[in-house]
Amino acid sequence: MTPAEISKELASIKNEAGANAYASLHVDCDGYATDSVYAVLYPYGMCSTKGSISVRGKTFEKALVDLREKWAKYSDEHRSQTIRSMALAIIRLTTETGDCTDAALRQEFDAAQIARWGDDACKLADEMAGKGPFSIKRKRGANAA
Repeated sequence: MTPAEISKELASIKNEAGANAYASLHVDCDGYATDSVYAVLYPYGMCSTKGSISVRGKTFEKALVDLREKWAKYSDEHRSQTIRSMALAIIRLTTETGDCTDAALRQEFDAAQIARWGDDACKLADEMAGKGPFSIKRKRGANAA
């Protein structure tokens, strides 16, 4: 597997998690003679305290296949956590400014996440808080995604 192929596969996994995600693959030499290839995905970003997904393998291909499988199992949890965080952000922004725009949400979430899960987050915000109905106002022009 070439470095370009590895990079393309890591980018694909990272993009599924979101713009803040970080994915990496490297080779260890400290005591992992049989499974020295290490792949990791930080779905919420490298500096997030929400955790990471990691695997070890004998080959680059095996590590990437295992990372993709582990991500597939975790992706529903990631979706739920992101929707919950977005719902809380919608409630907070609406309370602070009177409405919630997609431009304001992009401080915390990428445009793809807002497009994919924004409606679900609004529904959850309605369930969580009594000031609903909540919505995301779509910006056009300079502040659009």
